[in-house]
Amino acid sequence: VIQSVVKFLKEKHFEKYPKVKQLVEDALDQYGKIPEVKAKADEAYKKGDVNGAILWEYQVWQYMVKTADVGLRAKNNLTKALATPMTAVQARGEEAYLKGGCNGCHVIGQVSSGPDLTGVLLRHENAEKWVFDFIKDPASKYEEDYVKAMINYFNLRMPNQNMTDQEIKDIIEYLKWIDENAGLY
Repeated sequence: VIQSVVKFLKEKHFEKYPKVKQLVEDALDQYGKIPEVKAKADEAYKKGDVNGAILWEYQVWQYMVKTADVGLRAKNNLTKALATPMTAVQARGEEAYLKGGCNGCHVIGQVSSGPDLTGVLLRHENAEKWVFDFIKDPASKYEEDYVKAMINYFNLRMPNQNMTDQEIKDIIEYLKWIDENAGLY
């Protein structure tokens, strides 16, 4: 993941975007701390201090997670900076997506505790209606083979967020914007 993010950032000249540049510098700072901490873990292990080694390895893991997290935030910020500006409807859709807590499970551009929504409008026949109906009443789709497979894979069901019809329509427009900027249309 880190290598693909670094490649994207370099190809898109992240250094031209101050906010993204700062995130990249933070990620590199975190990543740069790993060798010293890893050496401490190795030294503790050589001395027979397994508990100490585990604690230092845990710190290595934390630096790796922070590096990946900050790097992905940099990528997402750069992607948004390069994207076609949102219409008012698409912006309302993003707001509804965030307000509804959709991003708690669905992280755009990556798999999280739920499926990535990039391309969701290309995965279903009559997709806009399917997505609308699923957001409106997720339980109505739980027995469909596709949804069953997602439930089994992610080990959770999408809850009803009690979105209004307008919020759902706006979210669909936001999803179209995501797909357009991902080059899917």
